[in-house]
Amino acid sequence: MLENQVVSQVILFLCSVAIVYIVSYAYLSGILAFARKGFKYEVLIVLGIPILLIPFIDYADFYTRRLIVLETVFNIFVLLLLFSHKINLGENVKRGLKLLFGGWFFLQVGGFIYAQYTKEVYLLMLNSFMLFVGILLFFKDTKGLSAKVTDSSRVLIFGVNEPKLLQVLYLFWISGVLLVEYNSYLPKVIVPILHLSSVVLAMKSGDFFHTRILTASHLMIINAKLLYLYDINYQGFYFARLPDFISVPHVVSFFTYFSLIGCTVTFALLLYSRTRKSQIDPSISNRGALEQPESN
Repeated sequence: MLENQVVSQVILFLCSVAIVYIVSYAYLSGILAFARKGFKYEVLIVLGIPILLIPFIDYADFYTRRLIVLETVFNIFVLLLLFSHKINLGENVKRGLKLLFGGWFFLQVGGFIYAQYTKEVYLLMLNSFMLFVGILLFFKDTKGLSAKVTDSSRVLIFGVNEPKLLQVLYLFWISGVLLVEYNSYLPKVIVPILHLSSVVLAMKSGDFFHTRILTASHLMIINAKLLYLYDINYQGFYFARLPDFISVPHVVSFFTYFSLIGCTVTFALLLYSRTRKSQIDPSISNRGALEQPESN
């Protein structure tokens, strides 16, 4: 009887996780496609929905409210870039916007480092430090490039899409943030799966950071609305819930080291790839080394 119960819980867990992932991926793909239709459509996503849901956002916790505000600031920078592209402003404006994007990332990740230091979660702080350095190196490597919008409406905040290794580094980093630092949603895994679908979509999008932050901020606003309307605490029945034989402390412990090892290996590969490019042809400019074909 116990064995059958374990099997049924595992099957329900896997099926429900698949449902959450597929539905959220399809929904976020629709949000991204809508935003790419043009400037006014992105305005509706970035400003229209948050303004309508301000009363619900007040119900969210401080961490969620802070992230919603910060990511809305980022999205406003994106709107400025789209507007400058629409009216053909000069390259100096786009270079200035690139600096704003860079400053935003350093403040954002730096904020995580400080918060993790105060919470004494030092292993996660190492992850954030590696992500900070990875973004800093990418910013340095794109020196001379401007933020731009491609013909297919990709928003390249640093002039080119972020390297795959940096994207993978971010994936390991966010797994630690969601499943270790902010594990209050466990044993439900709905929120981590929603953000996983956002990251995977961003990795396929051709404009990683823009897509990730656009969809992540949208998810947090929708989550705040659900908390307000339905008092959802993501507990209760077994849909997208860890089976009983998997304890939350074990999950937290596993992902503490999983995210640390993943970040460390990916960061080392990122450094190695930069070294290899320099050794193969030192005359290649950083700009040329990072040029990537545009994703369709």
